[in-house]
Amino acid sequence: MRLFMRKRNRPLRPTGDRLSRFTTNWCEFSLRPVVRLNRAVAIAMRDGSEAGLMHIDAVLADGELANYYLAHSARAEMYRRLGRTADVGTGIKGAQIHRDRRDQ
Repeated sequence: MRLFMRKRNRPLRPTGDRLSRFTTNWCEFSLRPVVRLNRAVAIAMRDGSEAGLMHIDAVLADGELANYYLAHSARAEMYRRLGRTADVGTGIKGAQIHRDRRDQ
């Protein structure tokens, strides 16, 4: 099966079943909670841990990732980078609890 057809002096265009790949609404992926968590970590790398922590807290406040252990470990890492050692323990504890639930 050919993916592209070329007509004289016309650009390549998708054909057949592969058309859906080219018409995907990529904006809908940015709304997914895990993508938002990844974005929060990227913001922390770019703008600093305080900014990243605010975004991680917003993702966790939505509740969809409340049981996702990596969200809690990312939060604990932001606390560690900020030097808030008292809060690091709560983040790690949350990550361990949710990781253990996942493993069962």
